[in-house]
Amino acid sequence: MMKQVRRVKKMGIIMFFLLFSLMGCTNSDSEDSSAIRNESPYIRFYPFDDWHLYWIEELESTSNPYGAVSASIATPLQLEAYLADPYTLRSEEELEADPNFINFVSFQLFNQDDHLYIGIDATSINDHTYTIVLFLNYEQIAFQVLGEAAYHNQFDLIVPSAYTAFIPFTLDFDQIPEDGSYRLTLAVFTDLHIHAAEWEEQEDFEFLSRIYRHLESWNPWSPPYRVLNYDLIIGEDGVESFDFVESEIDDQVQLAQSTTPDLWVIWESETMVLDLELDSPLWLDRHIEAIPGEELHFSAWALPLPIWEDSVIEDYLIISLLNGEQIPLNGKPFLYVNLTEPVIDEPIAQRIDFTITAPMEPGSYEFVSFLVPNPTGRSVFNHVPLEITPRVTIVVSE
Repeated sequence: MMKQVRRVKKMGIIMFFLLFSLMGCTNSDSEDSSAIRNESPYIRFYPFDDWHLYWIEELESTSNPYGAVSASIATPLQLEAYLADPYTLRSEEELEADPNFINFVSFQLFNQDDHLYIGIDATSINDHTYTIVLFLNYEQIAFQVLGEAAYHNQFDLIVPSAYTAFIPFTLDFDQIPEDGSYRLTLAVFTDLHIHAAEWEEQEDFEFLSRIYRHLESWNPWSPPYRVLNYDLIIGEDGVESFDFVESEIDDQVQLAQSTTPDLWVIWESETMVLDLELDSPLWLDRHIEAIPGEELHFSAWALPLPIWEDSVIEDYLIISLLNGEQIPLNGKPFLYVNLTEPVIDEPIAQRIDFTITAPMEPGSYEFVSFLVPNPTGRSVFNHVPLEITPRVTIVVSE
């Protein structure tokens, strides 16, 4: 009976994540002039139905102007099937087996003309700018939105409140060396042009100590985001080809026995006060000062915490971005960590130290990281958003 309850609970969480992202309440009156608004004939916009509008009404009743963002990738056939029957909830088995479900996690492309769609739900009472970034085998890849003249590493789009946008795109096959099996990672960020250092709410981030214990307590002050992982086959057959350079684990901290397995990532800089006791305050920098080209030191903590039943984490990646552009960590595209003993019985927080190089151009840059559990294997984590760190502004002086 308990296993059935857990299965139902897990399925409920999966469906929740497929429909919604993290809630926030930071208002935004600024607008990113580089984003486009409804100008492309290839981008399709659909108003929310009554069921989705219910969530907009909830945001208004709770004075939450930022809302949530939901995103996914679909083939043209999957998109048409979704539009014909978008809100039918399927069982876990059907979710795995039905290739016409929009959040199915595998795609196959045969030539450079094949395109996919990115879907973005703007569950907000305001219009916002959404930045789209794609990764192939966890390295940023250029893509071309249909109707655009060039390939870009990221694409900014204003999605009106209570609308869903479907953006058709093709990958840059010049960056794909050969046919094979790949991981395609989609990241969508909200209002990257508004800096964390300028947020008015919460002078410090001690509330983040709660986000690792309860779904209800996730950070309600930062703009919403969504990062998802997909399997992509190029050509007729797929051949797995992952060869990651392992990063050294610099420290391990035993957590309370009540902590059960999962992976979350937080980070700290040299000026942060970080306490891994989950009931203690967690103080994070809102912004970090740097000079051009300075080497900045960080630590990434991977924390095992509960959501999934019977999940074993064998390895994971940590990826970081500045203003939506992937940046090297310790001189590598990402940090890859292989656990000699997968975290399952004794929860242990693992620390990986790394450095990044501040940009040479003065200005303010949004720094954010995310974690990919089991990056080389299929798992339930392919169905839900990946864990991401709070945004912080790195201010590079003149």
